[in-house]
Amino acid sequence: MQLSPEQQKMLEEQKANCPFCKIIAGEIPARKVYENEQFLIVLDINPATKGHMLVVPKEHYPILPFMPMDAQKKLFVMLRDVMGLAQHAMVTRGSTLFIANGQAAGQNVNHFMVHVIPRDKNDGLYELHPKQEDLASDAEEFKKLGGTLKNTIRTVIQRATGKAPPGGQPQLTQPTQSREVSEDELINVIEINKPLLDLVLQQPEAFKKVALQHPQLKDLFKGKDVGKIVDKVLEKHGKTKQKEGGKKEEKQEKKQKKDGKENKEKEVEAEFEDVKDALGGDKEEKEPKEGEEKEEQKKEESLDDIAKLFG
Repeated sequence: MQLSPEQQKMLEEQKANCPFCKIIAGEIPARKVYENEQFLIVLDINPATKGHMLVVPKEHYPILPFMPMDAQKKLFVMLRDVMGLAQHAMVTRGSTLFIANGQAAGQNVNHFMVHVIPRDKNDGLYELHPKQEDLASDAEEFKKLGGTLKNTIRTVIQRATGKAPPGGQPQLTQPTQSREVSEDELINVIEINKPLLDLVLQQPEAFKKVALQHPQLKDLFKGKDVGKIVDKVLEKHGKTKQKEGGKKEEKQEKKQKKDGKENKEKEVEAEFEDVKDALGGDKEEKEPKEGEEKEEQKKEESLDDIAKLFG
């Protein structure tokens, strides 16, 4: 999985405070069962059953999708062997593999791992048995979700490999041509994938870049208005009001700056006029008032009379 600079920075911060990274580095003691260059197996300090083990990658991955495909293949080959050895050593009837992928799934530490839990009949562990009436009431929702997942998986496989998925699962191979994923289906994909949803809600601009650059996501979002999809997700989670409020505040701030600038210009202009008046320059000649005109006319007539005396 290609990481953005923001995601890489987040991983480095997680790694610095990760207890399992410190166990791998030998800074925190643990009851080690097995270790090689890529993986460490330790006993869980709060075991669900006797022999409860944790298979931990030495490289820090917060969840499984961040783990490279080659490392995933090696992990599941190891899990196959660990399950067989645990069943033989603990003389149990079976084992449960448990992956908590994200906090909503029960993940308590941001370091991906797989729980290998030896099982016996009536061992007291919780077993999931949904009530039939609950299944019936959610039938339409399950049908809608199943269709979304089916179409998304088919599209990803076909676009990644250039061909339809192999046989054995006809629901994934028909139709044989790739079907365009709708905006609503992409929104559902984001909603059920917590890392994607967190990225959209916390860093929407970063998600827009990731959606168009990530090897798998860019195929899904090809030709789509990613900004529109992001806006719909933000609106669904009540984020758009804050955005609009921010725009309103920004406009108000610009208006205040503009008004302040105009007031400043008026103040400077007034000060300049005062200076001109003080220096006596560039004064406009005022038109004489009606009384002043009559007084001036009388002065001129008096001068004429005096001139006649000397004539």
